[in-house]
Amino acid sequence: MTRFRLRHAAHALALLLAMAASLPASAEGPADNLFLRSKGTQVEAFSSEFGSGWEASNLTPASTDFDASGQPVRDLVWSSASMAPFPHWVLFRFEKPTWFTHFVFDNYLAEEPDHPGISARAVELWVGDAPDALRRIASFELRKNERGQRFAVEPVQTSYIRLVVVSNYGHPWYTELGATQAFDDGTRPPADEAVDAR
Repeated sequence: MTRFRLRHAAHALALLLAMAASLPASAEGPADNLFLRSKGTQVEAFSSEFGSGWEASNLTPASTDFDASGQPVRDLVWSSASMAPFPHWVLFRFEKPTWFTHFVFDNYLAEEPDHPGISARAVELWVGDAPDALRRIASFELRKNERGQRFAVEPVQTSYIRLVVVSNYGHPWYTELGATQAFDDGTRPPADEAVDAR
């Protein structure tokens, strides 16, 4: 009876391990954020920035700017220049073509109570292999002044991402957005899996 139970338990454990191995890898830790400078991600260009602590470069932070739970340990906020017209945008370049499956937006802003409506609202993602050949793949509406807003996209491989802020919540002079995180959970369209396997 004991051998049967052990054999049954060993079989169940092997089955669970096989199932776990077949699941796509989850990339949710702060060190897996593909927008980190340590991953080779750079801000290539931007429409405007306020400067003085609200630079576009805040959107490509260091891994040490996040704690173990993925929360920023310092303000990582981009702000538009005063009275800059919409749309606002930041163009990111990656060291090599990189897969993306979901994005996490940080729209919590310490300035929101004193500057009502400064939070980014409508945002778009544009991707491509060259800055002048980008296509829009997604549009989102961010909730006002809230961290950890997760949005999935169809898996896409790209060398550039342009993050476009189309509107804010009504502030007439400035728009702000916290550092965006981007991840690859390992899922791929079937055709791309076949190409990757070659």
